[in-house]
Amino acid sequence: MVQAVAYQRTFDHAAADDVAQQALLASYSSIAELREPAKFASWLYSIAKRTAIAWVREKGREPGREAVEALADAAAPGGDAETVDRVRAGLAALDEDAREILVLRYFRGAKVREVAGFLGINVGNAKVRLLRAREALRKQLGDLYDER
Repeated sequence: MVQAVAYQRTFDHAAADDVAQQALLASYSSIAELREPAKFASWLYSIAKRTAIAWVREKGREPGREAVEALADAAAPGGDAETVDRVRAGLAALDEDAREILVLRYFRGAKVREVAGFLGINVGNAKVRLLRAREALRKQLGDLYDER
């Protein structure tokens, strides 16, 4: 999971490995701060996310462009160039939080309960955020969405 979170932000396998290692070391050194062992996964996810965000900022890379490219290819597999471009544009128009919840749910295959745990929110809030992200993407895709 840690490497996947890192790759989601960096879109570079070597960098994701480095970020994952940093996140695991950070979690190991601060394990005593974990008050609720049942929330270990969401605690580790948040450390990995913060570490990856710091790496992206430090390297001066644009944090959303590569994610949009990968999501567009995954969302429209085998689609013609125009369809992929429209999906890419729709995803690019979403904010990072909307892309994140869509990635966790649809591209990482996490269940809503797992998404909620990773994000440190309750299941009801995860459902609302997921609904809003889907609606925002649907709005961006317009007639392309209606064709399916």
